[in-house]
Amino acid sequence: PNLPTTDAARTIFHLALIAPVPDTQLIQRLLEMGANVNHADVHNTTPLMDLILMSDELRIEQEMRRLEDHGQIAMLDNQNCTLQSALFRAAFQGKIQTALALMELGAKPALCARTQ
Repeated sequence: PNLPTTDAARTIFHLALIAPVPDTQLIQRLLEMGANVNHADVHNTTPLMDLILMSDELRIEQEMRRLEDHGQIAMLDNQNCTLQSALFRAAFQGKIQTALALMELGAKPALCARTQ
């Protein structure tokens, strides 16, 4: 489940997690098979970062709980090629509950998105 695809080197898990219509059985099975939940694509964007960008807060909460239930810990302070972290994306998207949950899990609010 950790082989990169031709879609920006995202794994099958990454693509399943951000699919417009989630296949929860596939996501569950990939986690059971040992999917690397932190495998970043060619832009250094993790599945969690894309999930935050593309999904509503309820789905984000459900998927974060699913990861926790499988003993998986998402990297919270990874920054992509534009220096965006999961917390930055949540705040920028106005997903306040997600941002608060990320900070409770230890995401660092002091990371810089851009410096001059």
